[in-house]
Amino acid sequence: MRLKIFGLEEEILLSIDCSTILVIEDINFFTKQTLLLDRMINDKYETNELVFIEHDKKINVSKDFLFISDLYHLPLDPKKIVTKAIKLVSGILNLEYEDKNEIERHLVQCVNIIQNVLLDIDFELESNDSIDVVELLKDMNIKPKTQDTFKLIDILIYFFDYIATFDIDKKIVFINLNLYFDEQDLQTILTYIQYKKINVLFLSNMRYNSHIFENQIVIDKDYYLYRPIKNN
Repeated sequence: MRLKIFGLEEEILLSIDCSTILVIEDINFFTKQTLLLDRMINDKYETNELVFIEHDKKINVSKDFLFISDLYHLPLDPKKIVTKAIKLVSGILNLEYEDKNEIERHLVQCVNIIQNVLLDIDFELESNDSIDVVELLKDMNIKPKTQDTFKLIDILIYFFDYIATFDIDKKIVFINLNLYFDEQDLQTILTYIQYKKINVLFLSNMRYNSHIFENQIVIDKDYYLYRPIKNN
């Protein structure tokens, strides 16, 4: 993937994996680019000042990116999770033909029993003569399990599980993630991202003197683009 930033002569070659971090040292330039990217992703603002290109085509960032600048407000809507969970379980059951047939057979038995009870009541009542698996799943009140931790790293891992489990096909942009965690936690996070095969780009306004980010790209205060030499 390539990135064009207005004011820079060079295009930036980016690998969207857990080892890549783009550092913009000038705080004003960094703030301008992050605010611009936020508007492009969340407000569908169109501009040529910041352009991502993949396979020689301009990427629709509002469709293909998630912008994370505040780890305490991750995009985890419980209602959306419930909808996605029901769809996922229903899809799995559709593939497991014997399991679905068994569930449907028991549902028919339950409906028949209830209808017989209704017939015995000395008052005219009616009901649906069938119930499907999706209705059953909704009635089971499937919902995200309440998290019993407030540790930021655990919340972030939970977010990655959500992205991976429900196949959220987005490139996630994290702003200054390296300022939230120590080196050990960062390594844990990056290893988990790799394990879950999540596409991530890190943006920061500070260099990170560590081998954790193997691919560190720096735009210095003179707007010169380079990759720092790794220390052994």
